[in-house]
Amino acid sequence: KSDLTTLHLTASEDGAEESSSIDKKVEGRKKRLVAGYQVSSIVYAATSLLHLFKRGLHSWSLYYVFGGGTVTMAAVLYILKGAAVHDRLKSDTYKRLNLSVVIFGILQLLLPAMNLNWSERLF
Repeated sequence: KSDLTTLHLTASEDGAEESSSIDKKVEGRKKRLVAGYQVSSIVYAATSLLHLFKRGLHSWSLYYVFGGGTVTMAAVLYILKGAAVHDRLKSDTYKRLNLSVVIFGILQLLLPAMNLNWSERLF
């Protein structure tokens, strides 16, 4: 009987150590995720300011910055950071926001490479 009790105590201690190790990994990932959202949000906000200073206050630059460009993405990333802090990223709303961030990033990479000259035709 004492061997069974010792074996049971050892198994439960191992389970507690594994649980503690997993909790530490999850907490570390959460910190990195929050930091990533924070840094990305700051970079997009800084890009907005840089774009306005570099291009000036023209209708097309204001449209780019505020109309669905970098300021919007900075706000979305700030919202996602708050969701990560409060463990709400599993919600469908935040999943859609994450997907929109990925799509926006892909479009930001592809559209300049396609050389569509939209700004010359539209403005």
